[in-house]
Amino acid sequence: MGLLPAEHLIEPPAGAVRDPPKPVPIVIPPLKAENEVVLGVRIGGECTPGELSETDREERKLTGNEYSVGQVGEMRGVTEEMILVEAEGFEHVPTALRLGFPLMFKRLHEVQDATGETLEPAQRIYIFSLMETPGLGLPITWNLNGKATKLPPLLAVRSDGVPFTRQDWKCLTEFQRYLEETYIQFERPWHYTPADFKKWVRIFVNSQCLMKTQEHPEAFADIDPCLDRRFPLGLRVKAVGVSKEELNGRVGTVEKYDLARGRVGVLFAQPYGLLSLKAANLYIDPAERATKLLSDLQRKK
Repeated sequence: MGLLPAEHLIEPPAGAVRDPPKPVPIVIPPLKAENEVVLGVRIGGECTPGELSETDREERKLTGNEYSVGQVGEMRGVTEEMILVEAEGFEHVPTALRLGFPLMFKRLHEVQDATGETLEPAQRIYIFSLMETPGLGLPITWNLNGKATKLPPLLAVRSDGVPFTRQDWKCLTEFQRYLEETYIQFERPWHYTPADFKKWVRIFVNSQCLMKTQEHPEAFADIDPCLDRRFPLGLRVKAVGVSKEELNGRVGTVEKYDLARGRVGVLFAQPYGLLSLKAANLYIDPAERATKLLSDLQRKK
């Protein structure tokens, strides 16, 4: 994160005094996507019945304190899948609601019963922290045995029907890591706000865009599409998967953005001219993007 310009950081300006934010009631939103099949992630749950790996067995001997917070953000055991959103079994995640998006968890007790698989200590501790409500702590059903309570694999999906991807999960876990590395414990909750999380989404996506091999540096595009980072002005992009078959494969130049609609204005050769395309229908060379962004950063120094 050392390459990020200062204005992208969450911290207030030097010398500024920040008072703790006033408590905001957590309101459970309606289940807009009930009975719909939505993209989400499964955390754990890859073992077959009776076959818990030796690696998993050894890791489960460690205590939570022996896991670094960096391991929470690892993507091992996190897979995308289509999930049926139901009222039964799913619970909204309080911390996610405080950050401005309606994430839900479903504990897969049947998987734990069949395989003996439980989440790693670092993942368990992190997920417990997401499920805590200020002043109330964990729901009683999540804390039956105190810190010794084990968690089965989970499903994570958004109740509003917006896809929730592995990149979204990585962005969320790295937000926690950033707070733990930067702030003392009582200050961290100050940053569980939609405004600070939106800043973090931009920081995260920007860091992904600086990687020359990261083709799809997208996370929480509904919070901030970060089009200027993903598709820098002046760079070439290729149209892919658009309804006009003759346009697919053609190369144009990024000219402008339509942030409200999440679209990019691309100038193609005639007879097409300037077209507004969805970000999902554009491919950009990740190495060219990273080089452009790094060059822009150097000029700002």
